[in-house]
Amino acid sequence: MAGKLSSDTIQTLVLLWVFTWGAMFLMVVRLIMRKVRSQKFDLGDKLTFLAMFCLMARLGFIHVVLIWGSNNVSAAFRAKHKFTSWEIYQREMGSKLTITSRPFYNTYLWVQKSVVLALYQRILSDVYHTKIIIKAYWAILVVTYVIIQVAVFTDCRPIHLYWQVVPDPGTCSQALGELVILGGLNIFTDILLIILPLPTLLKVNKSLGSKLRLLSLFSLGIFLVIITVIRLPFNIKEGGMQINRTTWASVEAFTAAFVANIPTLYTLRRALPERASELERGNGRKMEGWTEDGKSSRDGASTIGRSPTPTKSQTGAPYQKHKLAQKSVEIQERRKAMFIPPIPPKDDVVLGGWDRKARIKDGKVEYTGGREWDVEKEELKVEPLQIRKARIVAGKVEYTEGREWDVKSERLSVDSLIMFSPKI
Repeated sequence: MAGKLSSDTIQTLVLLWVFTWGAMFLMVVRLIMRKVRSQKFDLGDKLTFLAMFCLMARLGFIHVVLIWGSNNVSAAFRAKHKFTSWEIYQREMGSKLTITSRPFYNTYLWVQKSVVLALYQRILSDVYHTKIIIKAYWAILVVTYVIIQVAVFTDCRPIHLYWQVVPDPGTCSQALGELVILGGLNIFTDILLIILPLPTLLKVNKSLGSKLRLLSLFSLGIFLVIITVIRLPFNIKEGGMQINRTTWASVEAFTAAFVANIPTLYTLRRALPERASELERGNGRKMEGWTEDGKSSRDGASTIGRSPTPTKSQTGAPYQKHKLAQKSVEIQERRKAMFIPPIPPKDDVVLGGWDRKARIKDGKVEYTGGREWDVEKEELKVEPLQIRKARIVAGKVEYTEGREWDVKSERLSVDSLIMFSPKI
């Protein structure tokens, strides 16, 4: 734009940079915390890299657009303003950069939605029918993404009207059709993502306060819906003017990053206690005896064929150590499953039933051949033991076939303290 920048343009530039770097800060912190916790990048983290690239590309494009202007000006401005050849060049380039930035911005929004869906896919993987629902959600995201990208380039016909300055290209350069389609699909997909985890969250065996905390954490997407609902009327009323459109898009970009990254940052906010880390490495004290018939027996008593009954191990120092081990398990589960405990697999579907009493001790699965543990002395009443080195990952037992785990790069999971004995 020729001449001095208006106060509105300067304010919009400031908001553009503040909200963009606010979103970048959230995404960078997410990636740094993942490495600080010695965790590998998951699908959501890899998508976050793509989101960062798209957001920075949009920042560069829109910064130039705000300085040079575009062909999207009011009729009153055209009536009293005479465009110079240099200004026409600037506005043409600004208009081309505008249409170039829109696919990057749309990609950014849909990538952030994919980050949320990737999180749901991980924490709801054991819920019945979830795999089918997740696949349907991925398909919806792909279809809606294609629709909005097609809409970007089909609002103006012929396409050169997108950047034509003189003569007046008409209203198609305002891209109101694309704006409405983007807003509608945004609301639709955001509501779907809010709904997805709700049935599982409501069934979690937690206190009311914990449930409300989880619901609020996974319902942050409602802010995106609110912003879109407010934004659409304003943008349409202003004829899609660039300053107004850029301001609302910058707010939406930051909110999308907030919604997509806060749940993960919440789980990465603290490290495991020192005691839990020792147990992960296999250096902790041994656990109380246990048995399993499909549900965890956390008190050292057998649950096969009868209700758990208290034992002497439930009082005193040994029981307190046992409770500490339980706490470490809960901490690890919260980090991996957003406080949503995995649903045990159905015996007749996955594991074929529970028919062996076992425990994991020093990274090894010990089977008793159906006989009882002496839970007070922490010994078997009979020998020999059937021992295989193992760990539990994602609710499944993995065996090393006699090899040691590389505990430096991939620590023995605290999940190994969750006592269950699958049929082999």
